[in-house]
Amino acid sequence: MFKIIPILLILSLAAEPVFATQIQMTCKNPRRSYVVTFDDEANTFRVGSAGPNTFYQVKRLGKNMNGQVVHGKTVKGGPDFEAYLGTKKRIEFIEGGQIIQTDFCK
Repeated sequence: MFKIIPILLILSLAAEPVFATQIQMTCKNPRRSYVVTFDDEANTFRVGSAGPNTFYQVKRLGKNMNGQVVHGKTVKGGPDFEAYLGTKKRIEFIEGGQIIQTDFCK
């Protein structure tokens, strides 16, 4: 009995609560404003404007000193993207290793 109590105590202290987050921001490109939503539990990156939502493929997640970064691929053979969700919110579109467009967000 006394051997089980320390084990349970260690397990309860080691367990961290896991909270799913959904980050939403409004971005603007030269043509229009749009809303993006990243859901880390579902691992989805949704882009919505006046029409139906579009889902970009999430390839990997990272962090930098300003916060979380989502790396992925746009649709229909389009460019890659990096979405910066921290303090300096923006989405960079990348083709051939070069940034071709930056949409600033809030």
